[in-house]
Amino acid sequence: MQRNYDLIREILLEIESRRDLPFTQLYLQDDSNKDEVSYQVKIMADEGLIDASCDRTYGPSYTYIYVIKDLTPKGHDFIDNCRDDGIWKKVKAELGNKISSVPFDIITALLIKYAMGV
Repeated sequence: MQRNYDLIREILLEIESRRDLPFTQLYLQDDSNKDEVSYQVKIMADEGLIDASCDRTYGPSYTYIYVIKDLTPKGHDFIDNCRDDGIWKKVKAELGNKISSVPFDIITALLIKYAMGV
């Protein structure tokens, strides 16, 4: 499975809006596959964007069940930089089809670049 930055962005915005932390259930706009959401949450925890602990796994695909506690400072910075739809679209346009293979640091650098108007 690959990184899905659109889904990561959506999940981070959802976490930021929640008042019932910690929680395990995400309510996303689209009908995302639970396995894909689980994998993106795992990536965000591994990257230090969220404070979360893996509660358990289940099923043949080993979907991870995370207790999401909150955004980390790095997570707040990332979402602050990609909150603007115009900036997000510019970064996605620049990276094109290779966006899923680009590290968070590169995405963050591009977000800052466009936020600064460079």
